[in-house]
Amino acid sequence: MARSERIRLLIHSPYRKINGLPSGVNSMIEESIPHLERLGCDVKTVRPAPLRYPFEKKDDSDYHLGRGVPAIVDSTDFEVGFAFSKRSARDILEDARPHIVECHEPAIPFAAHTLISANPKIDENRRLVPFAAVQHAGMPDGGVERITEFVREILTRAKRVKFNKFFLPVGFTPGWVQTLRDGFSSWSAVTEDTRDFWYKYNPQDYSIIPNGFEVRDFTPDGEIFEEWKTDGKRTVLVVARHDKRKGLDDLLLAHKENVKADYNVKLKLTGRGDMTEALEELVRREDIPDVEFLGSLSKPDLTKAYRTADVVVAPSVGGEGFNRTIVEGRMSGVLVVCTNIAGQKRAIGDELKGLMAEPKNPGSLAEKIRNVLDLPEEYAKELREQSRRSATQDFGWETVSLKRVAHYDQILSRHGQVPEWEGATKTFLSKIPIAGDIFVNDRPKKYQRRS
Repeated sequence: MARSERIRLLIHSPYRKINGLPSGVNSMIEESIPHLERLGCDVKTVRPAPLRYPFEKKDDSDYHLGRGVPAIVDSTDFEVGFAFSKRSARDILEDARPHIVECHEPAIPFAAHTLISANPKIDENRRLVPFAAVQHAGMPDGGVERITEFVREILTRAKRVKFNKFFLPVGFTPGWVQTLRDGFSSWSAVTEDTRDFWYKYNPQDYSIIPNGFEVRDFTPDGEIFEEWKTDGKRTVLVVARHDKRKGLDDLLLAHKENVKADYNVKLKLTGRGDMTEALEELVRREDIPDVEFLGSLSKPDLTKAYRTADVVVAPSVGGEGFNRTIVEGRMSGVLVVCTNIAGQKRAIGDELKGLMAEPKNPGSLAEKIRNVLDLPEEYAKELREQSRRSATQDFGWETVSLKRVAHYDQILSRHGQVPEWEGATKTFLSKIPIAGDIFVNDRPKKYQRRS
């Protein structure tokens, strides 16, 4: 593809966009759009609609496919898109006419599969548009890997009847797993740990392209919460959704240990979630002093909180694909303590690897926090600056967006031609609701004339 032509990019997220609730994938997509457009991409987005639409309003995505269905994995709740209408997916593709479709978290059933199935065929072995897969999440412990393997085995065998152009059954489709494997032209992951996890289930040549961050939003310079400084206590800050995998109960116990050791510290927790009440009860039961629950903060207040803190802590016990709060803290000029788990090693950087604690170990967390508090000020200042500089260079959108656009160019180069949309052949069967999801002639007119 000649780079004089802009890339039409359709980005799919399986997560419903809910105002007021954090979503790392959706936030990353939204932040990336102006940077990708500056580098020659025209971007449109597709996400699930609310389950109770039209009683709940849709978000500002360009398209909606399927409905957001509540799901829980390891005590983390979210809404994922269940979408089975191939006809609706084809309508989206024909309207957007993308050069590339980028699917984030494609292993979440079933929207990415539906989009791939709606991608018109050029011939029996090639489809019109190249699809790019982006893997974000790792997996927590507690048997989830066994569940993943079990579900994969079921979906590998789950197939439906395949019809020919006369609408006669001629066999079965390849199945959900095989369709995903064959349907993507490229695979990428946000960290090496994420790649290693998914490689066990889907061996591919993964590119590593990290999440990006707005450098101008997270800097050491700017307003702080002056009132946090008046009592003379040093602030330990955690920015996290209140889920079991975030390890916040371990941090509360670590904070209690440090207070008992005569460290003049206070702990501030942002966010909320299913564990908020349990965490508040733990504070009361254990009589843990100097703990404040701040709730969900606006972005301006969040940046002020980072700048004001003396230490940022990420105590997760598992399930992190790429913990954004670690990089946000580093860019804000704060030293960060985190647990030594997959999904956080890449984010913490080389400078701060010595501040990684053992997961599920309050004593280890407490020790690493004390190590930061005990650093001589001159050395701490130098370490903060080194960490901030490398985080900005590695994860700023100026760097990451260039990598992503270069990745798109490689995809189109391997694909061999720019996808050209001239509409699909419609038959009377496409008017029938049941048969409408099965395209009797799946090739665009352009390629029908060639065949």
